[in-house]
Amino acid sequence: MKMERLSATGNTFVVVETEALSEQEKREFVLKNVAELDGVIFVENTEEIPKMVYFNCDGSRAAFCGNGARAFLWFLHKTRGLKEVTFKTDAGILHGEILDDGTVLVEMPTPLMKKEVNINGQRGYLVEVGVPHLVIEMGEVDTLNFAEFARPLRYRYDANVNVYKVENMCTLKIRTYERGVERETRACGSGTVAVAFVYRRFLAHNVCNVNIASPGGILKVYFKDERVYLGGGVKEWKKV
Repeated sequence: MKMERLSATGNTFVVVETEALSEQEKREFVLKNVAELDGVIFVENTEEIPKMVYFNCDGSRAAFCGNGARAFLWFLHKTRGLKEVTFKTDAGILHGEILDDGTVLVEMPTPLMKKEVNINGQRGYLVEVGVPHLVIEMGEVDTLNFAEFARPLRYRYDANVNVYKVENMCTLKIRTYERGVERETRACGSGTVAVAFVYRRFLAHNVCNVNIASPGGILKVYFKDERVYLGGGVKEWKKV
């Protein structure tokens, strides 16, 4: 068994490569090993290309995790020396690479706009990026009692909840409450892409690259040739 604990811009994971496990065995592994981290990534090698299987810290399986995908790529780079990887997820086949500056860049599932909703007089957008997200622009995010605000919406829409504030033309500030983790996380890759997608679609049509400031650090979203990419750092996670 190979196992690492990694932080992808504040999202923390156990990444494990082991023999084939049943769904129940995976859940048991998660509940035993995740501790205070956000989730567990299983590296499976039973197919022609590696497969990433993701479980939230509560033992529920999720179709995708953006920062988890970046941690997955970094694990394969560290253990196998790979710099470019095509891999399978429950959200489809994706591609990623390690850039020369250490940035871990991953292709993301194509964002899909589901519908607009009314959140206490504010516009909200339900967007799917492998998993469902609710996106809401706000004038202030730092002082918001976020758990109190987001938790009811997470259950009402069965989605992760993202609020964002525009700092300048190419920089946004974001906070995310993740289902399955059931708390605010320090970053969320698919939530970051959902926010950038909504911002670009409705407010900044010509922006190709968006910097997203999350509590865990800066993530970058790149729009190119009808595809979307997420970039940021990955490092070993150590409890402070």
